[in-house]
Amino acid sequence: MYPIFCQVIIPTIFGQYISNILLELLGATTVSVGIIGEPVLAILLAYLFIGEGILVTQFIVGMMTLIGVGIYFWSNNKSEKKENERWQPLRIS
Repeated sequence: MYPIFCQVIIPTIFGQYISNILLELLGATTVSVGIIGEPVLAILLAYLFIGEGILVTQFIVGMMTLIGVGIYFWSNNKSEKKENERWQPLRIS
């Protein structure tokens, strides 16, 4: 019973808790785009911890995925900066 508890229940509850916190802080779109990178992380962790090989197709598609996620975060950050600059309060000295 203890291994099932450690491998199933704790990661599920912890993962859901982290997802809920991120949804409050970042919003649904940003969190869902970030989740797209999870398979790439799984491939990397499998390579590092259990010696699983990385296929050429996995590498290419993983890089495409990371580039797409990076473009989204970069453009989202850029648009937030523009919006913050637009709505600066007036400072009267």
